[in-house]
Amino acid sequence: MRLNVLLFLGITLFFSCQIEIRQVPAPREFGIPKVTKVKDPVFIGRFEIYSADRIDYVRTWRASFLSYVKSNRIFSDAFDATKEKAIEPNAYILDINISPKLNDTYNYWITWPAIYPMSGYWPLQIRNAKYDVMINYTLLKGTQVVAQGKVEESASEDVTFYGFYRTSSFERMIEVTNLMAMEKCIKNIESAL
Repeated sequence: MRLNVLLFLGITLFFSCQIEIRQVPAPREFGIPKVTKVKDPVFIGRFEIYSADRIDYVRTWRASFLSYVKSNRIFSDAFDATKEKAIEPNAYILDINISPKLNDTYNYWITWPAIYPMSGYWPLQIRNAKYDVMINYTLLKGTQVVAQGKVEESASEDVTFYGFYRTSSFERMIEVTNLMAMEKCIKNIESAL
């Protein structure tokens, strides 16, 4: 019985210590754009995320990215190409590839008492995380490449006390880094037009 309880606690603690890398910035509210830089619409075409669990959050990333494109008023309108039956001949097509990467480490020389013998009590659990995101974009009009480039953003966060359990600061850092990368990507596209 005691072994079952310890096993249950061990599994629970292991899964509560994971950092959730799927931190997508919340979509922006936008109205109907009255003044835009370009009179043609844009369609979000290929949208790839290079991650092992990409299937869970590609739709969320796509919707968020689409809302940021609309709210920046570059194009007359923005659409998801996978949901549209036909793409207008004079429209732009935007292809996006996103590569997120998280490296987190512990200082085990100081953290080891939190593993054994004082699980849950030892406060010094030094955890370091570094997050990098790279967005490759290609803007096409017909078959002509209008803009192409790469945006890279990185951030790091350190937690000294209870690093096993306090993952919210890391997740906030990931969300802000993703937001900054999306904003920079959209600004680069705007400057190329």
